[in-house]
Amino acid sequence: MRDLLNKIVSDIQKQEKKLSTDASSFMEEVYRMTVYQWKHLRELLSNAIAWIKSRGTPSMSAIPTSTDTTVSAELTRTNNTLHLAKSTAMMG
Repeated sequence: MRDLLNKIVSDIQKQEKKLSTDASSFMEEVYRMTVYQWKHLRELLSNAIAWIKSRGTPSMSAIPTSTDTTVSAELTRTNNTLHLAKSTAMMG
């Protein structure tokens, strides 16, 4: 009986570890996708700003070019959130 209980506990622990690993891998993939999307968005915004400025439209010449700072801050915030979620999943 004791061996059976130990086996059940061991199986449950293996499943918990596998689920934690799966959740961790999933969160890492979500983060990679988020980073890729932000980088792609930053590139699109930079290209759009450059194109608009090259058209010589006076009202558009004042477009700020600080999108890198905004995107970088958003990536940092996203990274921190995902890191916290990953840590919580591993502890839980």
